[in-house]
Amino acid sequence: MTTLPKLCLSFVALASVLTGQPAALVAGEAPGEVPGDVESLLRDELARLASELVDPEVSARLGQELGLEIEALVLRAEARLEAGDWLGALGPLAALLRALEPQLEFDAPPDLDALDERCRSFAMELARDPAPQLRNVETPAVQRAMWERAQASALDYLASAPLQGRETSLKAGIYYFRAAQSEGRLASFLSRLELPSEGVAYADVPGLEQLLAGLEDELLEHYRPPFAQEQHATFIGLSAGLKFARELQQIGFVHGSFQAGLEVKHELACFLAKHAGTALGQGERDRWNDALDEAALRFAELERDDSLAIALLKDARERLLASEEGALEAQVLLEDVLPTYLACFDENRKSQQKEPTSVTVTLVRWPFT
Repeated sequence: MTTLPKLCLSFVALASVLTGQPAALVAGEAPGEVPGDVESLLRDELARLASELVDPEVSARLGQELGLEIEALVLRAEARLEAGDWLGALGPLAALLRALEPQLEFDAPPDLDALDERCRSFAMELARDPAPQLRNVETPAVQRAMWERAQASALDYLASAPLQGRETSLKAGIYYFRAAQSEGRLASFLSRLELPSEGVAYADVPGLEQLLAGLEDELLEHYRPPFAQEQHATFIGLSAGLKFARELQQIGFVHGSFQAGLEVKHELACFLAKHAGTALGQGERDRWNDALDEAALRFAELERDDSLAIALLKDARERLLASEEGALEAQVLLEDVLPTYLACFDENRKSQQKEPTSVTVTLVRWPFT
């Protein structure tokens, strides 16, 4: 039987300390208004991260290629902040933090015992974080999804750090600990933002199980030789993203699971379309640019909080303007991903879903990948 790689479920046990009854999120502003300190928090975090780029030692560790990618993220975040798009700025800010934070100066633990102590201390910090307030409250779905993914990732990396330190090397354990710190810092930052409601909140996605089960079937359908061998690395990444979506679903992180599943669907559909040789000309790019505008207007008219879909539209527009491949990605988003997104809110899908199939899989997790 063909099996797909699986991320470890070690964070499930640690995450249990965060699944108690959440406290109410104190909202100091009326719906639709942006609290006065949100802009300053966003700008301060961007300034903190951008200031690190002037350090010659940090620049040297980044290298030219990663350095250019990080500079592009800074520009994207700045542009969205200048436009007053607070929610839109969260995506590039999160990517910037994840890329840059592990490269900053760090007082590394000298041995495995010190690493264990750092991990225990940081686990206590994560457990004390007020971020559970973000769950099941009137905060934007995209903000809740990003926090859920960052918090789960932090716990996952943290659980792996001591094990990697002992079974691989101290350097590998430190790598995972630093990754946990980056994700934990992002989760903490997201928890402090009191962004206004984007519409009627939802605690459940009726079609989530069908979305994830359908993606599993689709991956297995295409994971066949010789295609599987030729595109092995791509399938590894897609299946890892899907397994992470499953793990988020298992611990009740619905918004994070939904966002992760939609991203896998988009990446898989784009990958298959590009492999099939689909290409679009300049006229097609213009057409899909107009279609993105129309979709954004339609979502803006809905009462539900569709900030997850709107975030996908914003990212698609940037890629459309930046490259020829962006037109194909926009087409896939509009014709495949967004219809799936809307179908997931059909209440009838929950009663139609099948029991998930249990599959035993094994992952060899290599450090620095």
